[in-house]
Amino acid sequence: GQAWEEKEDVLFWRGAKIGGFRKQVVERMADVPHTDVGFMMWESISTAGVNSAPGCLPLWEHCGKRYLAFLQGTTYSSRLKYQLLCGSTVLATRQNWGEWWTRHVVPGVHFVEVQGNWEDAAEVYESVRQDEARAKRIAAAGRALALELLHEEAVDCYWHTLIQEAARVLPPPRGLSPYARPIEDAVLFHDGDAIAGDGVHTAVIDVDPAIR
Repeated sequence: GQAWEEKEDVLFWRGAKIGGFRKQVVERMADVPHTDVGFMMWESISTAGVNSAPGCLPLWEHCGKRYLAFLQGTTYSSRLKYQLLCGSTVLATRQNWGEWWTRHVVPGVHFVEVQGNWEDAAEVYESVRQDEARAKRIAAAGRALALELLHEEAVDCYWHTLIQEAARVLPPPRGLSPYARPIEDAVLFHDGDAIAGDGVHTAVIDVDPAIR
């Protein structure tokens, strides 16, 4: 990832205008120095489903910022994992919605905690900016945790365990398609493997990405 010193010294957020909470945060942070917090907008520009999203930036550009804001949506938001993996310092509230791994995320260790309404965010942000060693330490710890918990084998293990435990309490499936395959055929695949049309587990020869 991009080195801390190479990242832009700014608190960054882009997202959809959902509910009143995000609007309050964007307005609250508008005049705070060293911030770039704003909305992207979805615009339908054709009847064929071609859309435009002014203000939207790809995730790798988010990773070019030293500080990232995590704002919950109407319910669940999946962005936190990607922000932690950026190696940037994440500012967030304690979330009402979580994933299987988020119980391991500790405020003050893996992210900088702000109040639920972001009322203290300007002061908290300025404090962490003035203590660069702390900011870098939190960013590094957050990224290390995400890499530990979200690598491919760990995620496969989670899904395998979840499905096994669910099978203990859910009724057996009926009327399976003749093309149905055991979940292990997909969950436990190695990179480059696939299921052929006849259901046989085959290895796929990789090719140069430049000619795919």
